[in-house]
Amino acid sequence: MKSYKTPYGVLIIRLLSVFLFFTLSRVVFYAHNSLLFPFQNWEEGMRVFIGGIRFDMSSILWLNLPFILLCILPLPFRYMRWYRGITDGVFVFVNGLCIFLNLGDAAYYPFSLRRSTFELFTSQGMNKEVLTTILGGSVSYWYLSLLALVLLAAFLFLCYKTPFTKPLKRQYWKSALFFGLSVGLWIIGSRGGLQYKPLGVLDAGYYANSTNTTLVLNTPFVMMKTVKEQGLKIQTFYKEEDLARIYTPEYKPMSLPCFKGYLDKVCSLPREGNRTMGESSLHKPLNVVVIIVESLSAEYMKSFNSASDSYTPFLDSLVGKSFSFPCYANGTTSIESLPSILSSLPSLLGKPFVNSMYADNRVTSLPNYLKKHQYSNAFFHGGTNGTMKFDAYASKIGFDHYYGRNQYPNKNDYDGKWGIFDEPFLQFSLKVVDTMAKPFIACIYTLSSHHPYTMPKQYKNKFHQAPLPILPTIGYVDYSLRRFFEEAASKPWFKNTLFVITADHTAESYTSKFSGPVEKYKVPLLFYQAGVTDRAGISKLQDNFVAQVCDIQPSVLHYLGYASASCPVFAFGRSVFDTVSPRFAVNYVNGCFRFIDEHYIFIIKDGQGIGLYDYLLDKEMQNNLIHHPDYASACSLRFSFAKAFVQQYTNRLIKNQLYIEKKR
Repeated sequence: MKSYKTPYGVLIIRLLSVFLFFTLSRVVFYAHNSLLFPFQNWEEGMRVFIGGIRFDMSSILWLNLPFILLCILPLPFRYMRWYRGITDGVFVFVNGLCIFLNLGDAAYYPFSLRRSTFELFTSQGMNKEVLTTILGGSVSYWYLSLLALVLLAAFLFLCYKTPFTKPLKRQYWKSALFFGLSVGLWIIGSRGGLQYKPLGVLDAGYYANSTNTTLVLNTPFVMMKTVKEQGLKIQTFYKEEDLARIYTPEYKPMSLPCFKGYLDKVCSLPREGNRTMGESSLHKPLNVVVIIVESLSAEYMKSFNSASDSYTPFLDSLVGKSFSFPCYANGTTSIESLPSILSSLPSLLGKPFVNSMYADNRVTSLPNYLKKHQYSNAFFHGGTNGTMKFDAYASKIGFDHYYGRNQYPNKNDYDGKWGIFDEPFLQFSLKVVDTMAKPFIACIYTLSSHHPYTMPKQYKNKFHQAPLPILPTIGYVDYSLRRFFEEAASKPWFKNTLFVITADHTAESYTSKFSGPVEKYKVPLLFYQAGVTDRAGISKLQDNFVAQVCDIQPSVLHYLGYASASCPVFAFGRSVFDTVSPRFAVNYVNGCFRFIDEHYIFIIKDGQGIGLYDYLLDKEMQNNLIHHPDYASACSLRFSFAKAFVQQYTNRLIKNQLYIEKKR
């Protein structure tokens, strides 16, 4: 008897054929939309298609689980004709539907620019239009419909040619062995491998940038991952022609009257080459190093909290040489931080963007903008690769090199919990940065100040005890940064580098000033360039200057001269060097959008204003002024802005428009 006629042989043959048809549908998807997938070289294209196999494996094994069980369960009647008919029917229906979804999405992609999610069947209005859309699309794209029918016929033919038959002699030990092996392989394959967490939509970023991740994925996989998600609803507070006049994320930094003297000094100080802000003339571009300190509340720095002891003496010394101030974190967890800091995409979904159904959206980012100007790049985080999906998101937004615990050479520096201690990892990062082609952008994310707050044994008693267990490790991180900067200062590229230092989010509070509903979101933000920011005449702004971490991306591009009134960037934040555009910060708290400007806190929920508070006089938010007649004008102006922001943010997420579309 031929081996493929056994249930296990039939199972293998049929699943391999499904893999082949999934790959064919990806080829068709690419061919139909080739102009929308710009590959730099053939290696990039091969990486996309090879990476796609991993996602195909996961979706095929999950969706074919009923068929797999029907094949491998040792039921006494599994060789009967009616049972084989059910098995064949399940196989053809499931995989025919998958092919239909993949090919149908090839036609729909030019309109959505992403793989369809399960929201296609559940969103308001669409559930009534799906059948009409399918029928209309089947006619308009008849060649895709014809191909789907051909592949469906191929599945039927495959079932006809590969029936499984009853063996002449049963060998129960073989059946038990194959059953156990099948279960083990299914568990590994369905989760996409042996990594810590099962494969997700964002993991496509390992194989392609945000423009091409859609091709790595397949539609059944994305629908399967979003089946339980409640999608956002299109907002219609304003007509499109009115919306951009109130607020737009297609941001053009304006003139800088309040900072003119400051930036004149920045741009006139000696450096290799000459330029002024906004110019694109030939010059030696500045390098950029973004340092994200784990859980560093502004409260922990004496520069921003006079009631605090000096837990960060080095960073406090840098404040006087920097353009620096406390700013607002846009989220409360580490996993929310990278989109806010590097893509100016605040976390306002009630869940991290990287875990949402919109994770496959095309996004802009600081490394992608700078890559256009021949910047090399690298991302550093001492945690185990895969932690918080940092590596996947870094790859998605354009970082070509990722250095984590897996790349670190000395395993003895592992803290036993999260990753490599900060001091040795920062020194390792510096050595790698020193070898990078200039100009470069590097992002370094620390971790030692994450719970359970471990540090090397030799430093256990070096940092004095404090009211909170995190504070000694904050002292250790500050010391590690001091050593990093002392070593970096000896490098030839140091004075031609802009350092940006901030935090991912705050941690627990111990002083009353930072325990309030607004102040507890404050983290430090420093812009430092040796010999420039310390001589420019400005160090710290007034206490009520409002900034947020999603201002970092447009601020860096503005400082470098790559963003201007004639060169817009996509950002939900605003450059801190732009004093013409309104300053604000935003958080998502308990289902509400909470905005802060230099005078008021204003809150909307479901498109309705529910709170207005005087930030200067009422930081505890005890006196709601929304119904006070004297504040009617303040309410009208701010709630109009808030609704415009929410409409832009929500609709652009839904429509996959988190970028500035090129004019044709």
